[in-house]
Amino acid sequence: MHSNLNNVSTKQHRIAALAKRSPELAFTSLSHLIDLERLLEAYRRTRKDGATGVDGVTAADYELNLIPNLQSLLNRVHSGIYRAACATCDDPEAGQQRNATDRNSLV
Repeated sequence: MHSNLNNVSTKQHRIAALAKRSPELAFTSLSHLIDLERLLEAYRRTRKDGATGVDGVTAADYELNLIPNLQSLLNRVHSGIYRAACATCDDPEAGQQRNATDRNSLV
């Protein structure tokens, strides 16, 4: 897993360097940079003891078929049919609701 982290980190640094070097460029899509290795690293970084996802699936349930689940996600991302679901959560400090997407995703 350590080499995966280095590889994902290297890709992120390349994207950041390109954005810094050419601020006039607009990234219309980064989906071609997403691969199974990146999704595995993103999953590894997520909290597993939190609430279920907006789809009602727990981390433990998702992990039972981790590779097929991530491959399915990757296929949906690459085909353009994936859309991150929005979750509504309470913000106690502001006393109001706010919309949030999957904040742990590297997608």
